[in-house]
Amino acid sequence: GDLGAHAFVSMPALHRPTARSLALLNPAVSRKLHIPALHRGSNLRHTRAPAAPVPALQMQDQAITSQSDLIVQLRTAPCEEIPEWARVLKVKENEVVVFAKTQEEMTHQLKEAVFNVTKTNMKAMYEASSWGWSDHNKWLSINNTALRFILCFREPSEGRPQQHPDDLVGFLTYKYELYYSDAGDGPLEASAFVYEAQVVESVQGLGIGRQIMAVLDDVAAKAGVFRLGLCVFRFNGPALAFYEGPAGYSINWDVAYNWKPAE
Repeated sequence: GDLGAHAFVSMPALHRPTARSLALLNPAVSRKLHIPALHRGSNLRHTRAPAAPVPALQMQDQAITSQSDLIVQLRTAPCEEIPEWARVLKVKENEVVVFAKTQEEMTHQLKEAVFNVTKTNMKAMYEASSWGWSDHNKWLSINNTALRFILCFREPSEGRPQQHPDDLVGFLTYKYELYYSDAGDGPLEASAFVYEAQVVESVQGLGIGRQIMAVLDDVAAKAGVFRLGLCVFRFNGPALAFYEGPAGYSINWDVAYNWKPAE
């Protein structure tokens, strides 16, 4: 399904199970969300005598600076390595190879392939929403300088190089951003924000989407990011079934999109 903005997944710690959450986009509502006031960090108990209290605003400033610095570092760092367990998948007796790329490493032809798969899968759903479909806007989104890509390719035909655009069978695009809660009670922290997760129709239902999402869980956690984000149209039944089923997501009530019932 279309994975756009303003829904987040809590990953409390690398050694603990990931808690996943989902935002539903109402087709009649496509507004931008306000940024709420910042919040204090949790109070901690110490066995030693406590240090002098830190003013709340100073704590907020420190938290913002720390998480903002992390995002800047991640956006300028080389692309994360695909974990060894995810580099080669078996799909219909064939191998599917997984690669990670930054925006700078993407060729124009690969970005065109990403655009074409997205348009094929999602144009009708965008047109059924208040957003509508725009080739121009989607192309700009795919070319965002901070965007990163996880790409899956089938084995190339004889004489064709690896990672050929015609062999692209699935992908995920994401960006490191600062998370906030519309409910006004969430922490301000770095997140890996998913923009698109798409699989070519001919190989949907074979586990490629689930594998791509698992790769992002892994690379984000290793980068020190313990919160993921995605959203989906309310009427995108197959995507909802995937995220609430095999992917293990649940609805995130911290997100304003979820406060308005489906019409």
